Amino acid sequence: MHLQEQFDLQQLFTFYVAAGSRTFTEAAERLHVSQSAVSHSIRKLERSVGFRLIVRDHAPIRLTESGRLLFETCGRVFSDIGRCRDAIHQSDPKTLAGRLMVGATVEFGNSVLASGIAPFINKHPNIEIGFTFSHELLKLLRADELDLIIDCRVHTRQDLSRTVLFREKYVLVAAPKLMKTANIDCLADLERVSWLSLDAEGNWWQRLLVQLPPKSELNPTRLIPVNHLRGLINMAVWGSASAWCRLTASRTSFGREG
Repeated sequence: MHLQEQFDLQQLFTFYVAAGSRTFTEAAERLHVSQSAVSHSIRKLERSVGFRLIVRDHAPIRLTESGRLLFETCGRVFSDIGRCRDAIHQSDPKTLAGRLMVGATVEFGNSVLASGIAPFINKHPNIEIGFTFSHELLKLLRADELDLIIDCRVHTRQDLSRTVLFREKYVLVAAPKLMKTANIDCLADLERVSWLSLDAEGNWWQRLLVQLPPKSELNPTRLIPVNHLRGLINMAVWGSASAWCRLTASRTSFGREG
């Protein structure tokens, strides 16, 4: 019997993803299919090879000896296919295709990324691209819901690759009346006024605070959350409290390795 009659590539890929997951439910989410579809595909593959590949009724997923051998072979095969695909794409950029999910912080995504991504989209019409703007990007990246993130937090995980894009500068936004009334002359004086923040926990301010010189420390006496950047800045300009925004954004792009 010929090889193409014994193995179905889609069934092999389903098995490969499932073997690298903890449960069939997790594998189904990664493949964007139902759990029953994953089970059915693996059963058909097992009938094709004539051996059990996965130990049934066991969580997390555990492979039989035959399953382990097939999983290792699939790893090499799909790795070779991936390298071949990359070589084809590099030889002709117009053939770029696939799915790319990009994450960015809310303010960067709504301004810089939204205004500058059009040339890339127009150049690569075969790429299925999507965007998520959030301040909690690492969790989505680790869950494989995003392929890369543009973030200003320093993530030091070993399974992430990182590329620094550019540096950032900050400007404090506050009404002149508030600055005069509170007698704001230096950063330390900000502790006397309320701070406006995109989140109630103050994580938005942390991006500024980590850039301060050593031994500099700021703690807000009162934090007022506002869930929209323009509203936040307008409230600062009109004297409700102080806020800050970026003149230029320093972002670090992260992606999963492997």
